[in-house]
Amino acid sequence: MSPVAAKISLQMNRFTYMKLVALEAKESAFLSLPLASLKVKLSLVDNYWEKFDQQHERLSDLKLESLLELDYFKDGVYDRCLQYYAEVKATLSHLIDEKNRANPLSGSHLANLSLTGQPTARSHLPEITLPQFAGDFSAWRPFHDLFSSLVGRNPDISNVEKMHYLRTSLTGEAAQLISNLPVAEDSFASAWDLLVERFENKRLLILSQVERLFGIKPMATRSARKLNAILNTTTEALNALQSLGAPVHHWDYLLVHLILHRLDSHTREAWEVKLGFSTEPPLYRDLKAFLTGRACTLESMELGASASTPKV
Repeated sequence: MSPVAAKISLQMNRFTYMKLVALEAKESAFLSLPLASLKVKLSLVDNYWEKFDQQHERLSDLKLESLLELDYFKDGVYDRCLQYYAEVKATLSHLIDEKNRANPLSGSHLANLSLTGQPTARSHLPEITLPQFAGDFSAWRPFHDLFSSLVGRNPDISNVEKMHYLRTSLTGEAAQLISNLPVAEDSFASAWDLLVERFENKRLLILSQVERLFGIKPMATRSARKLNAILNTTTEALNALQSLGAPVHHWDYLLVHLILHRLDSHTREAWEVKLGFSTEPPLYRDLKAFLTGRACTLESMELGASASTPKV
């Protein structure tokens, strides 16, 4: 195969790739792709087109009449490839914009909030400890919201600084996920999108909170601290589930049963006494109010017992 024929063959391969990608775009194959995958796809398409365009110019510069007899030129492959490229780029760019609007805290959105040029005199963080995240799904949303508030949406912090603060806030699996990205101006958006794509998984986020509820340790003895721990864990998990769209308002009977089996025998007995002869199944809010009062009573008793104990 002559050098010219080899170049034409390579051009036809690139044309075929662009045609197939354009067909995917028409069949809406890109709709289910996450934001990071769409950006990678767009980058690949741009790269293919750039090489195709450069090679076409080299072929045209040869100015050989025999080239015009080749199907590549006779069939207008360059113009057709340009049309496919324009269609694909428009589709991918539109989808990326839509996903950025749907997720206002995407990496590119947060990165665009940074000031360009040199950081201002205000580009320092307040004396607040940054949240830490190691990859636990139950901790993702609190980290996401707090880091976005303190760093991501702060226009006085450059993207280089945002990337630095993000690195120092991550450990374990989460840190490993972005370990290959440098602390550079264009790295923060990519790093944040990687984290969102990995951990913004509604199914796993809901599952992690349900596991928190079922993982509450039973109380062996009466204790205000342990009772408050049960109440706090339950409240945190329910709030997280509600924010994820779970129908927690319909879980009363399940929650009451679950929490009762985590209580010590004395507290359960006091609850049954409170119910008395009622035949109506209690709601979770009733149990929560009872346990809150019970915890306050136990705290008062424990403080009184501590104060009455003579010091040696």
